[in-house]
Order: sequence, then structure tokens, then C-alpha cells
Amino acid sequence: MGIKGGVEYVKARGNSTFSDTDKKSYQIKLYRKKALLGMEKEKKWILLANAIDDSLIRNKLIYDFAEKYTDVPSIDGRYVDLYLNGDYAGNYFLCEKVEVSKNRLDITNLEDENRALNSADSLKNGIQYVSDDGSIRAIAGLRNPKDITGGYLVEKDTEDQFSQARCAFRTEAGQYYCVISPENATVEQVEYICGLFNEMERAIEQPDGINPETGKHFSEYMDVESWVQKYIMDEVFADPDTPATSTYFYKDADRVDSRLHAGPMWDYDRAFGGYFVNRSFIDDPLQVGYRGAYARSLLKHEDVMDQVVKTYQELILPYVDKELSWQIASCQGSISKSAEMDRLRWQKVNGYLAGLEANGDYLRSFMERKVEYLNEIWLEGAEYHSVAFLDYEGRVCDVYRVRHGEYLPIVPEIACYAAVFNGWYSAYNGKPLDIRKPVLEDTTYQSAWIDLDILLQNGLGMAEMELQEVDVDMLENFVKLVRERQEKGFE
Repeated sequence: MGIKGGVEYVKARGNSTFSDTDKKSYQIKLYRKKALLGMEKEKKWILLANAIDDSLIRNKLIYDFAEKYTDVPSIDGRYVDLYLNGDYAGNYFLCEKVEVSKNRLDITNLEDENRALNSADSLKNGIQYVSDDGSIRAIAGLRNPKDITGGYLVEKDTEDQFSQARCAFRTEAGQYYCVISPENATVEQVEYICGLFNEMERAIEQPDGINPETGKHFSEYMDVESWVQKYIMDEVFADPDTPATSTYFYKDADRVDSRLHAGPMWDYDRAFGGYFVNRSFIDDPLQVGYRGAYARSLLKHEDVMDQVVKTYQELILPYVDKELSWQIASCQGSISKSAEMDRLRWQKVNGYLAGLEANGDYLRSFMERKVEYLNEIWLEGAEYHSVAFLDYEGRVCDVYRVRHGEYLPIVPEIACYAAVFNGWYSAYNGKPLDIRKPVLEDTTYQSAWIDLDILLQNGLGMAEMELQEVDVDMLENFVKLVRERQEKGFE
């Protein structure tokens, strides 16, 4: 693919994917708007590496679903084989950037209105403003258009990203948002959009959903339908980043629509159980993770929960039953040769332990198990409990989902080089785990340990008095081995 007119810049992009992988994603900016590979004309484009997604198709599957079945703005993209300076760089997904423009997110462009009233120098080099309480970050000294009610594009993000952003706000509920557009937002503009979120949050938290100060229901502040659709996608497809980051809201000018809308869709390379950290349960399909901004609070409102269930039945169940399998096969078929070349080029990036077929089988299996579980929870009213187990350092090492009244299916095994395991005890009351009792509530068990230093200093005689679940013969051999290694200078 050749681009006439020139490229203004190419730069690497991404947060954890940039630092954790060698295969980088890139942002391209052209000097002039171009329609690349049949997509709508624009200057800025993203080359997604999908470096942590062995299947290479998670993003595309979800973007295509959103585009076809929902009103939440989505991302158009095409697969390409990328060459950098003549060297093959792998399979990439060339796609649109999340931004306000006529051919992307088509809402009132407040950034253009700011540019019309302020010089380029004052916008670029404007004075950074931070409010006394630190909740508002904006550009001071800029002129405002008459109407500052829209449009806005904001991203829910982490505190670290907030603290580095030029334009951002922290709500009264402690939620952090970066203002993506207008890029150079005035103090008044950030105060306005922050105030709108604050009013919405107060309404959501009320049992009747009405802000006691304004008398407005939260549905007057937010488009509930768009929120429901995005929440269902984030929950069903199991996106672990939501709502910590990569979660967008947008608002047009009041003359067009006064409500906040969920979207656009972005960043699903960790979805479908593709994220696994510290042996945690993030990749487990048998869970409801409340994957959505304000999900726990909004789902307490019966009408919202009813809408979630209805939309789930109408959108997700037919898709998983009739379309998901062939959609996976279609995506994989279109990139099979490219994916094989990518595997050869980047085989050390994420392991690529399985080929496309195995990855496709995994995606299907994950969704089947996820939907089966959600059917029990949302349609049949089943109640499940989480039984978590914490390791030597107090981190989650295993989580089991157990139906109310049933029994723990297995007791996890655990080991630590610094101590000897001495049983599982309730983190709430200190009682030992009893697998003969049914699970009736969420429970956390802390692992108990006897440090090797105690064993080495005091001998097995004293330690045996404390040990509950240890093979003493095995322990004697273990202690003997540790002593031999310490004598050789091993610590």
C-alpha cells in the first residue's frame, strides 16, 4: 500500500503493551486525509500489533460485533502485513483512531471552535491550570465559544495518567477522566464536563436514581441504552481493562443531545480470557466482573438490570449460537498465511504456544462457558459465591466459583521456597478450611506458613507441634537439603 502526499510522523503507542512486548503498535499521521484500504478519509491511523493476543482476532471480533449489532460507535480496520524500512514487522491491524471528526466520532467539534478563537501558539503553549483541590487540569487563558456544552470525548483512566494529562478531571466519587477532545480544553470547559459527571454520579447513587439537588434522574444525564450495550459487551467478552482504562464517554452539544453516551469501543486484545496475572481469576469465564463504569451502582437499579438481561437475550445469545463460530473461522481464514509469518517473526513475544485452530477453539469454548454461566445467573436466578485463596504474600493465587449450597470442588495446592505450608484458614474468623461444609457465602482463605528460619533454628521437634498438614519425612529431607545449600553459601 503506497500513500501519496507523505507521512507527517510515525510514532510508537500503547501503555503496558508498549513496555511489555517487542512488537510495538504505532500511530501514523498523514499530511492530508486519505481513505486507506476503503476506510473513510482521515489523517490519523493506528497500527495495532495485537502482540499479546495469540489469536490476533480479539479486537476485530468485538469491533465488528459492536458495529453490526449495537449503537455504540466502533472501529473500522483492515489486516495488513507491515514492513518497516524493508524488514517484515508482522501482522498488524490498521484501524481508525478514536477521535472526534466527521468520519470518526461525528459530534460537535469543540476543538475546531477553540482553534477558531485562539491562536495556534496559545493552544499549544497555553498555561497549565490545576485547581486548588487538584480535581481539574486544563489550559488557562483561552477564549471560549458561546456554547461549551459539547462536544466532548473523555477517557476513564488511571490516577497516573490523570496526573500527567494536560486536560483531565477527577469526579467527587474519585473517578479519573482524561479529556481527549477538545485536546486543549479551557478551564471552563473541563469544569463543565466534570460538573456533569458529578451530577450524574449523585443521581446514580440514590435509591430512586434522582439527583436530590437537581431533581434529574440519571437517565437524563446518560444514554442508558448505550451504557447497557457497552456493559454487556465488556462483561460477556470479558475485557479486563474496563473500567480502569480505555473506557470512553462522549457528549454532543446540548442542542443535539444533552446526555453522555458510552463509547467508542477500544482496546480488546486482552478479552475472551486473554489476560492472566498472578494466577488470578481474570481469565475465568465463570464470573460477573461488573466490567463497566458505574456498573455496581447502576445494576442495583432494577430497571437497568432488566434492560441488561433483555439486551443480553436479544444480542448475545443469537450471536453466540449462530454466528460466533463462523466469524472466528472467517477472521482466521483471512489471515492464516499472515499469522504464520507473524508467528515466525515474533515467536518469542507471547509464546505462540498454539496455532490459529487451537486459539479459535479456545475462544469458542470460553464464550460457551461464559454464556452458560450468565444464563444461570441472569436468566435462571442462580447464586454463586467466590472462594478465594491467598498465597504466602497475601496475593490471590486461586479463585473458585461455587454454586450456593454446593461444595468446594478442590483444595488448591501451594508451595513457597521460604516457608512450609501449614493449612488454609478463613481470613475472616481464623477457622481452618472444612471441605465437608457447603459454600453459603463469599469466602477468602489465607494460607498459613512456618518459616524455614524457625525450622532451621529450633529443629523439627518444636516445629512439629505447630504443623497440621505436613509430611514430616518429606520435611526432614527438605530441611536437610536447605542446610546443605546454606553451608555451600546459598541464601
